[in-house]
Amino acid sequence: MELKEKIKNQPLTLMIDSTPDRLSRNVVNIIVNCCLSKGRFLLETTFLKSVNNVTLFKAIDKVRIDYHIAWENITTLICDSASYNKKLYITIKDGINPNMKFMRCWAHLIDLVSDVWQESGLNNKVHILTSKFQQLMNKSALKKAL
Repeated sequence: MELKEKIKNQPLTLMIDSTPDRLSRNVVNIIVNCCLSKGRFLLETTFLKSVNNVTLFKAIDKVRIDYHIAWENITTLICDSASYNKKLYITIKDGINPNMKFMRCWAHLIDLVSDVWQESGLNNKVHILTSKFQQLMNKSALKKAL
């Protein structure tokens, strides 16, 4: 089955991740999570000259058009805590899809918190905490099912 058919007419979570590569290019991955069929798909990896709310919007809109995704089918936007991502969300919510939700990426939040912990000298306590968190995640029902 073609990917366009797999994601057609269902609620989608849109995940955006941007990071520089070894050549300092801005790599942006656009991923959807299908809320009904539970599939997760990388729709696009693109390189942007600059990353801001406008360039990300254009990249998302191109993918949305290519895959025939209606704005109202995008229920949630997940991305890191960069200010331009919040601006992107507000632009979409206020002008296009007032029902869209916004979530910050947990991996990025944990990375930010771990930077603060490392600077505070709490490394041993952080190691114990993250080890316990990892043990908990490894025992989760979803992990066992996979």
